[in-house]
Amino acid sequence: MSKQMNIIDFFGRPDYHGSKDEIVRYSIEDRFTDSIQTYECCGEMPKEMFRSCHEYFIKCLVCGRKTKMFRHLYEAKQAWNCEEALWQN
Repeated sequence: MSKQMNIIDFFGRPDYHGSKDEIVRYSIEDRFTDSIQTYECCGEMPKEMFRSCHEYFIKCLVCGRKTKMFRHLYEAKQAWNCEEALWQN
């Protein structure tokens, strides 16, 4: 692993600073999501995937391990880092 993990990689939410503006909130959430690095699986980085604009999950393309669906990508990344990923049958 190239960088040290911090508490945000496991728990935390974006700080919107009280803004109600959707563009500002999206920008803050996007930067927050990008700051979270996921653990490797099977020697490779897992893939960030989505089923719709509010259904995100992380999946290892080698072994098929994946997280459940989450409303935000940062929640899926945090679940992966907390080892909440399941094996696909």
